[in-house]
Amino acid sequence: MKHAVPFPKLQLASSTHRLLALICSAILLLLLYAPLNAEEGFVVNVPHYLSDHGFAGVYPQSIYTCSDDAVVIVSRVVFSPDDVFNYYCGSITKLSPNGNLLWIKYFPDPSDYGDIDWIVGLGIDENDTVSLITGTFDNDQKYLVHVDSDGDIDSIPLDLGEGSIGLNKGLRTASGDFIALGDMVSTGLYPLNLAYYRISSDAQVLASSFIPPDTEFTRTKLYDAEIEADGNVLISCKINPDQDELLRLTMDGVLVERIELQDADSPAILHRSPGSEHTVVAHSVYSTASKNQILQIAWVAEDDITYQTMLDSSFRDTRSMISIGDDVYTISNAISESDYCLARFNYTDSYELAWSWNHPELRFYTGNENYIHTHHLLSSTQSGCIYVAGSYRYGPHLAVAKVLPTGQVPVEDDIAVPPLQKISAYPNPMKEHLNLKIDGASPEEASACLEVYNIKGQLVRNLESSRAGEYVWDGYDSKGRSCPTGIYFIRDSKGIYKQTKVIKMK
Repeated sequence: MKHAVPFPKLQLASSTHRLLALICSAILLLLLYAPLNAEEGFVVNVPHYLSDHGFAGVYPQSIYTCSDDAVVIVSRVVFSPDDVFNYYCGSITKLSPNGNLLWIKYFPDPSDYGDIDWIVGLGIDENDTVSLITGTFDNDQKYLVHVDSDGDIDSIPLDLGEGSIGLNKGLRTASGDFIALGDMVSTGLYPLNLAYYRISSDAQVLASSFIPPDTEFTRTKLYDAEIEADGNVLISCKINPDQDELLRLTMDGVLVERIELQDADSPAILHRSPGSEHTVVAHSVYSTASKNQILQIAWVAEDDITYQTMLDSSFRDTRSMISIGDDVYTISNAISESDYCLARFNYTDSYELAWSWNHPELRFYTGNENYIHTHHLLSSTQSGCIYVAGSYRYGPHLAVAKVLPTGQVPVEDDIAVPPLQKISAYPNPMKEHLNLKIDGASPEEASACLEVYNIKGQLVRNLESSRAGEYVWDGYDSKGRSCPTGIYFIRDSKGIYKQTKVIKMK
């Protein structure tokens, strides 16, 4: 029989005291039981899979934030139905603000075995419709594609004239037109021009221009582009064999000005925050002091370029960038680690590193496929969180992270992705031993090595299978030390299965 133990009674001197006590109790209840609505980050891998084509390799190209903070990623994917044949198509993937998969769409339809050489994102409108262009290097048909917020696709044939053209940068103008830029592509030894197009939303070419290189045998390279405050278009490129530079064009593609970049030693990345009078430019320069490349940031306005002081010289080789106000976020190479990471640089009177971030599941995509040297793989939410698209480190999948303004990604519950086989773990929570099994694994799949990661994303232990598809973790790390209580993640080394979260208790 249970006995209720009464709480000691409070002796209140007056009705005023009673009212104050009630108010304090109400506040305490709200603090204890009110749901927390703080925004949380995530890291999720999204396999692209078709039953008759298998898994696809995914190469993200562009990323856009929707009005409700959902995120859309435009990628080029390769399917390999057999060992000798593969083909490329475009994919458009949408995730909710919490990282749950909403839909994946493909263009052209993979069942038609259509093939594309390139795909370029153009932007997102106020209705969350994402626009892009797909095409090949030869004279095959190119398409302007609109994908609405529900994933419905509207494709319109696009005639860019004769010639082998590869587009790799796109912008959406305030009027709803699109700017598409790239290079004339050929293997012949003759001048290859930069290509510029302004295109309407119904695929009409409104303006075009072609900018030749300075010398006969120079290969032009288009790196990045941004629309300036006055409506001109700023592009970073190489048309001079000896240096990278900026070109300023009108909306009709007329060359207005060439701007030399001081000691530029890598492709320049451009971004302008909404309402800003200047465009932020990030590139590398060679430092005689460190005998290495270091990151340089400049501001380009209508009539001048200002090089900013960098208080940190440990980053180089930037592949993607956005700015929020004057603060800058880059995907750059960390010299000390010889690896890429997401870095935030805060601006006061100079730029200073606030934090850098990476994750064991996410590989920052820096590929140079089809002559593309930079990618638009960073986007921001209304609250200042950063979306980053990359590749899944343990398999041929898309990886997407949402990083908080502090540079952290709190641990989330399992995030919904297309159904995959799961790693079963019991007992969970665990105390001394954890039994693991790969559900429905074939003999070949059962040989996969399992890996244990802690909440910080650090690899704790590799686990080998004791019997086909069965594993045991004794709660110790690879150096024989007992792991502390907390949350751990079990993943397979080949990236085939959905990760499992386990809790270790005393």
